[in-house]
Amino acid sequence: MENIEINDVVNPIFEPFWFNSQEYANHQSEILKYTFLHEDGPKQLYVRLYRKENELISPWRAPFGGFEFSQETTLPILFNFVKEVIEQVKLKGINKISIVAPPECYDLSKADLLDEALIHRGFSAVITELNYHLSTDMGEFESFIHDSEKRRLNKCLNAGFKCSVETNPDYKQIHQLISDCRSRKGHPLSMNSDDFERLFINFPNRYVIFAVKDKDKTIAAAVGVKVRSDILYNFLPADHQDYLSYSPMVLLNKGIYDYCCENSYQLYDLGIATSGGLRNEGLIKFKEHLGGKLSHKYSYELKIR
Repeated sequence: MENIEINDVVNPIFEPFWFNSQEYANHQSEILKYTFLHEDGPKQLYVRLYRKENELISPWRAPFGGFEFSQETTLPILFNFVKEVIEQVKLKGINKISIVAPPECYDLSKADLLDEALIHRGFSAVITELNYHLSTDMGEFESFIHDSEKRRLNKCLNAGFKCSVETNPDYKQIHQLISDCRSRKGHPLSMNSDDFERLFINFPNRYVIFAVKDKDKTIAAAVGVKVRSDILYNFLPADHQDYLSYSPMVLLNKGIYDYCCENSYQLYDLGIATSGGLRNEGLIKFKEHLGGKLSHKYSYELKIR
């Protein structure tokens, strides 16, 4: 197989996931990256790997990365491509490759192909995260959520809370809400306020803020990431400590789900309910009560000798 190693541009003939796109990669200038590409008519494959000391990782500063390939790509071609990537990586003094793949629900057939190819070439699935999603063909939000969540939703609505897209957000205020919430749960936010704001300045068509408000006060928020034209990902959800008795996250998720239905998304990704493979029973229950469908998100590792 003829592979081309490049460090600048890939022009996909299909729509890639946002975190594997050229535009996203262009803004990761602080780290060395290698992109491996194979093209043969409608069969196109590439992977962008970021160097961290003697390890190559994918993604960099994103929830997932990994291999991108067209629907026409066959398993033998994928086998050979992974093999050639490993051979070229060996020449660079790399001793490990770590890949976080997209959730299976994004494209189950591709996920199965990739899993078989990576395992066949010596990778191990070292972490399995539980990921939940909603399909926009499920009907009205209230029709599939658990009765307990319906009560919480009605409590928010009766209190006059509103969920909407923020057209002129106060980024520092939203960042502070997210930071406070994550600290409360023992997961400090690594992104500072300036970097948070730059997401929206640099990529206004990819990131959107959803907020639940009690009059003018923001009591819950999340970032919607347009992963692909048919997929929206819930990133950095947060609620205000003073409003936990109302559970405004239910209203927030209704607002995001309704937005997905109105804007032709097919899948609303609620995100994982585990951390490093460890179960968060409360989060699992909450996402199941929202009607979330379970799929898996795998992290792979190859130690090179």
